[in-house]
Amino acid sequence: MRENLVGNVRGLLIALWAAVALMLAVGCANVANLLLTDAAGRQREFAVRRSLGATNGRLIRQLLTESLLLAGVGGVMGLTIALWAVPLVASRLPQSFPRLHDLTADPRVLFYTLGVTLLTGLLFGLAPALGSSRGNLAAAVREGDVRGGRSAAYRRFGNGLVIGEIGLVLVLMVGAGLVVRSLAALSGVNPGFRASGLVVWQLFPPPARYMDDAARRNFYQRVVSDVTSMPGVRSAALVTPLPFGPVDITIDGGFRIAGRPDPSPEQMPQSLRTRVSPGYFATMAIPLRGREFTDRDTQNSPGVAIVSETLARRYFPREDALGKHLLLGRQRLDFEVVGVAGDVRHISLRADVRPELYIPLEAFTPQIAGLVVRGAGDAGALLPAIERRVWSVDSGMAANLAAPVESLLHASLAPSRIAAVLLGIFAGTTLLLGLAGIYGVLSYVISQRTREFGIRMALGAAPGDVLRMVLGEAIGLAVAGVAAGGAASLAFTRYLNSLLYGVQASDPVTYGTASLAVAVAALAAACLPAMRATRVDPARSLRAE
Repeated sequence: MRENLVGNVRGLLIALWAAVALMLAVGCANVANLLLTDAAGRQREFAVRRSLGATNGRLIRQLLTESLLLAGVGGVMGLTIALWAVPLVASRLPQSFPRLHDLTADPRVLFYTLGVTLLTGLLFGLAPALGSSRGNLAAAVREGDVRGGRSAAYRRFGNGLVIGEIGLVLVLMVGAGLVVRSLAALSGVNPGFRASGLVVWQLFPPPARYMDDAARRNFYQRVVSDVTSMPGVRSAALVTPLPFGPVDITIDGGFRIAGRPDPSPEQMPQSLRTRVSPGYFATMAIPLRGREFTDRDTQNSPGVAIVSETLARRYFPREDALGKHLLLGRQRLDFEVVGVAGDVRHISLRADVRPELYIPLEAFTPQIAGLVVRGAGDAGALLPAIERRVWSVDSGMAANLAAPVESLLHASLAPSRIAAVLLGIFAGTTLLLGLAGIYGVLSYVISQRTREFGIRMALGAAPGDVLRMVLGEAIGLAVAGVAAGGAASLAFTRYLNSLLYGVQASDPVTYGTASLAVAVAALAAACLPAMRATRVDPARSLRAE
């Protein structure tokens, strides 16, 4: 039961949760880098505090308090945005989305936000706090020594954070790219019928009023006759199970092929068993070779059947299926194949096409049936009139089981569409955060190496040499980050398998494109600090030295 209710969205939710966690990690790395830079510039302040009696624990508490205040402000802002965003996202989800009405900002969300706020405050504040509590007291107090000693350690730690940021950005870029490519592939999948102008309604005749086949058959005939006579309706028919219906119903059954030895139970041919009324294939615009069922195909006439192209190819690979005879059930009821229909996807566009066997609905009247109506114009505008006409036959039909097929197809793509939009937003935001982190680290490094650049240029280095040196270091960081992110992406994208169609989780095109985009963006973020390094005045640097 749990798998049936939430199994189809579990992968989506896990992937989105992981994407948010990665984006949060990049944000924490950025803030940690900023606090590291700030702490490096405050070494003399911390040294003076320690010389006046402040303990390391006191300094750590001071810096953690500052980071927790930053996290607290961010948490309040995030919660405020969430209170607005959650109803907006929920309104874009199909009504069939499990637990949709439970998507509210309840007290659990408040406690979760509080916990994440405290955790992130400690996470990005701990490294600067621990680093600032240690060091050479006398060296730090000496005037002009704020760049010495510890700057190399800060630089190495900052570079490590940048590499991690680039890797996490690549993970989200790859995930978003895979889902977007998958959504594009799904949008181009042919369901096997023409959805525009088509309305479907899952009919459940009350058993108390329709106790036998004759009563149900009379009800179905009245519904089709009354709806077909409506203005704006081109044709109408009945089918069970209903493709992409509001209720997922499928019926499978085995069959034998006349003239062939009986297969073992494990090897018996299987197919989706579909019952349709005359005019069904024309109403759905399903390609058909042979003939449709007619009003003469009843339970008293010789059995006839229509098979799908997949069934014909699988069980009649080197011969024409038309004219062959199939034996159904324990009674071995004989059905002659009178038509071969195009393949139809019944529940999901991403599912493999299955063999399908059509038999006349008049011969085997079902307890439930789907009404399909082809209109001349907009299906949504036609729906209220169809509802009124069906209710004139029996007012007990549920209205929420009627819908335009285009809306049902659109709803079937909702998980992939939501994943593509949200992962795209997360990836874009994370990319901006990552670029800000690269810019901040390189700016700090260049400010620490101003004297070095001045001396190099005084000794004859051209500005282009300095530019190539700084950009070379940035490229090294980008390559290391892309390598780490590529490995991490393989672990992350396995949670996207349930959302992918027509593309592998290890698709080299997506990985290559995302890696190149991230590397180029990282290099672009490094250009401004690198240009600043070429404008260092050698004379001023030497005078300061």
